[in-house]
Amino acid sequence: MMTESDERRAIISIVSDNEPGVLARIAGMLSGRGYNIDSLTVAPIDRKRARFTILTTGSTAIVEQIIAQLGRLIPVHSVFDLNETEDFVARELALIKLRPCDVASIDMVNLAEIESIRTIRSHADAAAIFELTGTTQQIDRFLTRLTSAADIEIVRTGIAAISTKTHPLDGIERSESAHSLPSVIGQG
Repeated sequence: MMTESDERRAIISIVSDNEPGVLARIAGMLSGRGYNIDSLTVAPIDRKRARFTILTTGSTAIVEQIIAQLGRLIPVHSVFDLNETEDFVARELALIKLRPCDVASIDMVNLAEIESIRTIRSHADAAAIFELTGTTQQIDRFLTRLTSAADIEIVRTGIAAISTKTHPLDGIERSESAHSLPSVIGQG
């Protein structure tokens, strides 16, 4: 049985084909084997490939097993735990909605200075919306302080992370540059 001390957070980065059904195959493989996904983000790299970032928790053996099983999926080109790479940058975005009466009762100016929160919308007669970008721990810490003082609604993106290596696609040849994506501006 795994104890809390055996568990570790894994940020798994996957480059796969950008085609229908890949998300379902990856999520299905994880859930079918009883692995939990704490967060999942996915976006296209270029026309043919997409990058997935999965946050999960497990023992080192479990994380290695997840990576090995994901690597066997046909549309997957590379998969690795960013925690095992040299360095990486990881961020999350949270949108926070407060009722007008809660905004008045919280010193948002002082909180904003501490946590670099940005006001997106704030009107005296409507809910105020704030944006916070930072590490998962920074957002968790801020929300803990805020939820003790207010009734809030929160939307979080999940983690997005990238290695600081000079070769962002880990040796995978780029068939098309991300810069070659068609622009919809000015096309008629």
